[in-house]
Amino acid sequence: MEDLVAHVRSACGDAAAVSLERGQGPGARLMFLGVEPHRAEAEGLSIAFGLADEEHTTVVELTVLLDGGGRWEIGVEDRDLAFARQVVDAVVAGRVTVQEGKGRSETTLILADGSRTSSSVGSLLPRPGWRARTPVRRCAPYRPV
Repeated sequence: MEDLVAHVRSACGDAAAVSLERGQGPGARLMFLGVEPHRAEAEGLSIAFGLADEEHTTVVELTVLLDGGGRWEIGVEDRDLAFARQVVDAVVAGRVTVQEGKGRSETTLILADGSRTSSSVGSLLPRPGWRARTPVRRCAPYRPV
């Protein structure tokens, strides 16, 4: 967990406010890493650390969330942490598009190697053609290019 937090702080530098908070309430087994970029056009993100114990020492799962609706639930193996770092790097670099339609959204990231990963959120009711009718928002990088 500490390595991922350090990576986020390093990647963001002074371009974003980074906070780390513990879940509230008795038996809370979550920690939240929040990133709020200073540029309004950039995408914020948060990482929820699911913890195995109340002492907040053992991380058992990660959930990476973007303000625009992207969500990736991953484990804590080395490959999962590498993916989380890639997501952070893509968001900070502004390689994010968000398409929001009525009752649904899709967030796409372009990772450093050029591959894409997407996350969709939507209602159960089908809406054929919603992507063709919905504009795509391109998120800005944390720092001006």
